[in-house]
Amino acid sequence: MSIQKWDKTPYRLRALEDSQIKITDSSDAKVEVFKLATNTYKDIALKPSKVYYVTSIW
Repeated sequence: MSIQKWDKTPYRLRALEDSQIKITDSSDAKVEVFKLATNTYKDIALKPSKVYYVTSIW
């Protein structure tokens, strides 16, 4: 038997239009930047109990 400790929580971001997404943490450090096409999604894992800002650059 194996036990895994999860240190991050999964989130799914969906795009209603072509977008460039920027994720920063509470100290304004860049966590990730990526593009999403219309009607697509991306699963990302973020640490729990932290503040993140998700913004669309376009």
